[in-house]
Amino acid sequence: MPDCHEAIVTEEEYEQAFEQCRIMKEKRNKKYNQHRPRRTVLSGFCVCGYCNRTMHYEYRKSLPDIFYCQTTRYADVPVDENTCDCRQYEVDRINAAVLKAIKQIGELAERKYCIVKRDNSGQKEAATKLEREIGQLRQRILQKKTEKQDCYERYIMEEADRNQYLAVKQACDAEIKAAEKKIAELSKEMTMQAKVDDEQLKELENISLLARETALTKEMVRAMVKEVRVYRDDRYEIKWNFKNCILNG
Repeated sequence: MPDCHEAIVTEEEYEQAFEQCRIMKEKRNKKYNQHRPRRTVLSGFCVCGYCNRTMHYEYRKSLPDIFYCQTTRYADVPVDENTCDCRQYEVDRINAAVLKAIKQIGELAERKYCIVKRDNSGQKEAATKLEREIGQLRQRILQKKTEKQDCYERYIMEEADRNQYLAVKQACDAEIKAAEKKIAELSKEMTMQAKVDDEQLKELENISLLARETALTKEMVRAMVKEVRVYRDDRYEIKWNFKNCILNG
């Protein structure tokens, strides 16, 4: 309490010393936090395999960094083999497991890339066949239009009666409509086939290139991994982020 006994230091000296201590503490904290990572490559991707909760990352200066789940950390719930138990999982071990899986996927992608490239010759033949069929259908449409026009002219010239003209017109219109529908279907098939081929080749190439990295990177994880489900006994289930199921089969 103030004014109880004679002060050893003045109030002004005390305030200056206190402020100096505060500044030094802030500098220490700032220096420590500058070198303390708040996130790691798999932050946001690691999920508890038991409760589906995103796991927390913890940087440890003198020990291996860890991921852990907080579901049962502060909760009074029974823990068994089917529930998370706040166990700590070393980040480096998970990184190594994910990188190994990506390497395997990369090898598979590279092999399939070669297969798709090789099969393109057969697909080109199929596309040529579709083009030929579309050309025949267009020629058929032209023939039917000409046939309908000829019948109309005969009707005008009174060389054919109205019922004959209407019958020919109805038959030609039906064939033209059917041919146009078939052309639309074949054209869509050609477009989709070309699009799928391009997407497959591009995705397979990207995967094989990314998988050649020697260490796990953020770019690699964002492009390939949807989530990593973490279980006890070093079990991991990786859900991939591929747009197409191109690695099946």
